[in-house]
Amino acid sequence: MIKLDSVTKKFDDKIILNSISLDITDNKVIGLLGKNGAGKTTLMRVISGFFLPDEGIVSIENNDISINPLDAKKNIGYFPEKCPLYEDMRVDEFLKFRARTKGVLPRYINKRLRQVKEDCDISDCGKFLIKNLSKGYRQRVGLADALVHHPKILILDEPFAGLDPKQIIHLRKIIKALSNDHIILLSSHIMNEIEVLCDEFIMIDKGEIIANEKINENDKKSNFSQNIHIELNLNLKELKNLSTNFPYLKIKDAREIDSDWIAIDLDLDNNKTSVNLLSDLSNKGIKVRVLYIKKPNLENAFIKLMD
Repeated sequence: MIKLDSVTKKFDDKIILNSISLDITDNKVIGLLGKNGAGKTTLMRVISGFFLPDEGIVSIENNDISINPLDAKKNIGYFPEKCPLYEDMRVDEFLKFRARTKGVLPRYINKRLRQVKEDCDISDCGKFLIKNLSKGYRQRVGLADALVHHPKILILDEPFAGLDPKQIIHLRKIIKALSNDHIILLSSHIMNEIEVLCDEFIMIDKGEIIANEKINENDKKSNFSQNIHIELNLNLKELKNLSTNFPYLKIKDAREIDSDWIAIDLDLDNNKTSVNLLSDLSNKGIKVRVLYIKKPNLENAFIKLMD
């Protein structure tokens, strides 16, 4: 369980996190989104105990991380964006060392190594020097490190950075399988990965949460505008009048099909529907040949919320 109650973090006089509250109880994958500098990494570091909050409470499995840091942190596996690996060590050597530093009892270390190597698909890499591994395999070793002490919570900061498409697909499968037994909080600039992999997303801007929603309910949420493709009996010169008469339209692209018809891609404000648009166009005597709604996606939501 991760619970944040009015958490604020400052650096000097600058507020990086502003009264953040969260309550995560179920095993699932939660994507953390935001522009560079929005506070994503700081939030992850506060949850992991790398930074302590200036105000508010961070509770991990009912342990206040400021009062009982060891009890709280034993439940957390943290995979930073630039994962520090001892590259002159062999994989088994490194993971055994990390297991000892994280308090795994000696009699359980070999069992844990076998399990995390299997979970991360590196069972055949134990005797390899880390520096000789590909980027994708080093990422998996870093993930195994985060898992070795059997935490209930995994925090993954940009785990797909620098991976090729094949490596991304492989790591995605590993993370999805791990979500059956862990709460996983991950950040990524790859919107498709958040949309495909995550059960929910949290969007943060200027240190505040501006959206916290389930991925499979995006099209039902008010933050997601309708994306419309429409063909109208107009010419491009009349496009300005269209924007004036219908201020709730956000025209993204317009092109001429022939001398009498134009195709337009647009966003429709949340308080309007395609039926409203058709009615308004009819009232103005504008003919419609084609209209269809494009399924909303996370990238559209991100752009809209960050405008």
